[in-house]
Amino acid sequence: MHAATAPSWFRRLFLFVTLAVAGLAVSTLQAAPVSVGGTYEGEGTVVSAKPAYDGPVSLRALLALEFDHARGLKAHGGIAQVEIVQEERSLKIVTKNTEGRQEWTSEWTRNGGFQATDEEVKFLIRAKRGGDEVFMFTLSPASNGAAVTVKIQRIENTMTGPLGHDVGVFLFLRARE
Repeated sequence: MHAATAPSWFRRLFLFVTLAVAGLAVSTLQAAPVSVGGTYEGEGTVVSAKPAYDGPVSLRALLALEFDHARGLKAHGGIAQVEIVQEERSLKIVTKNTEGRQEWTSEWTRNGGFQATDEEVKFLIRAKRGGDEVFMFTLSPASNGAAVTVKIQRIENTMTGPLGHDVGVFLFLRARE
């Protein structure tokens, strides 16, 4: 018996089973979240910045929301490496000084300011306790994982919803073992 000549209940069952199998196939094909986990150099390169800047930049200074890049490099120049630990439901960042000692750490959880997609990892940093300025950091692997790009936007709440203002895009190389 062909599905087109079968009773209506059989056609509905056939359609349901077909859709269920197709849905299962699609759900298993979804890409896993990208990972940016690893240890990166504390000093990187500016890809673009507002205002324009062409010198080196400190990842620790960016995490401290210090966007005067020359001053940030001077204040946080002793940070040699930044370790990013990414797990399914959390993201942890640890900065280490030139002696390898931990200088700063912070952690975000999924649905608590952290989201990983198949292309990028996003997390939020609030400027001050009780302040309303929020910055979104978007990390993406670059050069087959040899580096990470860090895009920063200042998020403004508007009548029509959140609006992002570009702060800059920065590139940090993976640290050598």
